[in-house]
Amino acid sequence: MGLQLDWSMLDAMDFLDMAVQVEVEAEDHYNELITWLKDTASPDALEFFQKMAVREARHRDQIKAKRADLFGDTPSRYPDWVPWEVEAPEEWKHVDPAMDLAKALEMALAMESNARDYYAGVIEYARDTQVEEILVGLKAAEDEHVRLVQTEIDKL
Repeated sequence: MGLQLDWSMLDAMDFLDMAVQVEVEAEDHYNELITWLKDTASPDALEFFQKMAVREARHRDQIKAKRADLFGDTPSRYPDWVPWEVEAPEEWKHVDPAMDLAKALEMALAMESNARDYYAGVIEYARDTQVEEILVGLKAAEDEHVRLVQTEIDKL
């Protein structure tokens, strides 16, 4: 379980710092799945996880750039080891070593839905219009991830 916070107490920099870490974690989770499943999962599943890791890295870089624009090199108030667990698979113990593309897509759909719901839930606490716009954009990006994953599921 991720860290629980009083969202109403956070400022713009806090939201951006957390968004960076959420995206870092998401990329890490996809890369962990690739590492764990590289010898047993289908090539399609591994390729899909790789594409998702690249998307998460792109989001991280976009958020970092926006944070730098707004706050320069002001250090984060949160350590980068705090577990947000927004896009973590619900149950790591249920990761199937012989995962096929269908199972990989189902897991990714749940992960991306969790991220969408997370951003949707924190938008209301943003007190800065720029941060609210960023969070709305991140939610839209996660909506797009959900749509992309669902499209892949529909092709099966």
